[in-house]
This record gives sequence, structure tokens and C-alpha cells, in this order.
Amino acid sequence: MGCQLFLYHIIASYARKADKLIPITFGDRKDMKKYLEEILSMSDIQSRIPKKTVMKTKKLYTFVTCSYEQEDNRTFVHAIESKD
Repeated sequence: MGCQLFLYHIIASYARKADKLIPITFGDRKDMKKYLEEILSMSDIQSRIPKKTVMKTKKLYTFVTCSYEQEDNRTFVHAIESKD
């Protein structure tokens, strides 16, 4: 039997592939919070999750796919785990 994971999206945005580096680890909580502030400020779709909840998260999930607004764009969706 598998495990289920429920996520809340916190932002959705797009950028050119070469314009955006996505960290997969953070040196410390301060680095992670700085990155969360950055991505929250550039979101094209706002989450209903309170910023306070987002800033407390310990795990950040990032999904990236092709986007066709412009050549070589990528769509980024960042999510955190649901407590439900």
C-alpha cells in the first residue's frame, strides 16, 4: 500500500529556462525563508495559504514544466505539505 501526500500550491509563475535557478537544498532556514519571500513576491497566482504558514514550512516542492507563452519558457509551481 502506498503513501499519500497532499500539497497546497503556494505560487505559480513562469520564466525563461536560463533566467531561473531553483535551489534543491538550503544552507539554513534563513536561506530558505529568503527564497520563499522571493518566490511569493513573483507569483502570478496567489495562494489562499497564509504567508505565516508558508514561512514555517520545512519542505518545499517544486514542479517545472514547459510553458508556451514565449520560446524556452518554463512554468513553476511551488507547494508545501498539507497538515490535513
